[in-house]
Amino acid sequence: MNKKSIFLLLSGFSLCTYSESQWTDNITIYEYNPIELSYDPALPEYAPYPKNKNELTSLINGAESGNLTNRYTLFSFYYNNCYHLQKSSDNTGISEHCNTAVYHLEELLSSDPENPLALFHYGFILSHGYGKEKDTKNAITYYEKACHIGRNRLISACDFVFSAFLNGEENIDKDIDKAREHVATVAGYGNGKYQKYMDNWDYILFRINTEKEVNNCIKSGGNTAECIKSGNNKMKNYYIK
Repeated sequence: MNKKSIFLLLSGFSLCTYSESQWTDNITIYEYNPIELSYDPALPEYAPYPKNKNELTSLINGAESGNLTNRYTLFSFYYNNCYHLQKSSDNTGISEHCNTAVYHLEELLSSDPENPLALFHYGFILSHGYGKEKDTKNAITYYEKACHIGRNRLISACDFVFSAFLNGEENIDKDIDKAREHVATVAGYGNGKYQKYMDNWDYILFRINTEKEVNNCIKSGGNTAECIKSGNNKMKNYYIK
């Protein structure tokens, strides 16, 4: 049996790698973010971002008349500005673009409550407090909905849920049983990564217990380097599928 690695501690989420150009009135025109493009690569073709004020006004008028595609485009347009401004190191408040993005997103969800991308981004906004009060517990509810509706096209939503149950998050207790149930469900969607998690669930539990042993070793006054070395050796000697 070949030894392979399974990454359990999911890497920090980032909506990076945008193309951008400048616009007036503190607006930067970004492209759709990687999560959006992975879900629907054709978005820029049938729902392009506005390039000037006239196009923006046209989008707003269409959205107010019930065009849900326009509504999502407006959300995404303002949200990507919100995201980048909130990530800037010198930012201390909530950008006006975040509030505008949330308005359009909530309007969209009121008309289309099962829109996977809208659900995913609302979860992300709640988990980070971008224009809404931070609410990690409620965010997971939106991530779960996005995962089960979007399935393999929106696996990032599933990853957030898995990480929250497996590791515990702010206001969310670690729950290994829920994590396993979630993995089994997503594996049933035909996702190869989650099928691998399911096949190697014993290793996942082994790794969690080993990490706990290492932490207990360090807390009890053991030599940090030796504690870590012991844990690494245990994992090196464990063969997985």
